[in-house]
Amino acid sequence: MTIARQSVIQQLLAAYPGESGRVRDQLNTAGRLRAECGCAMGGKFFLVSGCLAVAYLIQRLHAHVSGVPRLTFLLVLAVFAFSLLGKFIGIGIARIRLVLLWRHLDGLLEHARMKTHVSMHQVGR
Repeated sequence: MTIARQSVIQQLLAAYPGESGRVRDQLNTAGRLRAECGCAMGGKFFLVSGCLAVAYLIQRLHAHVSGVPRLTFLLVLAVFAFSLLGKFIGIGIARIRLVLLWRHLDGLLEHARMKTHVSMHQVGR
């Protein structure tokens, strides 16, 4: 974690002392999203593509018995490729959610700063 992020965390906890539990929950979510590896999404893609590959192989088994080993190899390769695609999509979704969460936390901090800010333009009126 960068020094700037640590500063934001300390400022948020100081600005919202009554809601430190909620702020800490959001920070824990940020840590979890940062460590996301995409395995859950990759596993889902693996299951779906594996089921589709088996169904396709069974459907094609009767038509082309001689090409089954080649077709099986290509389907295994396709399942592997879709699993990797799912993993990358899972990582991408986690990164997007992390950016949105940090924007939200930065917005909370800006809101806290504006609550304590006195506008000199409005004071003289």
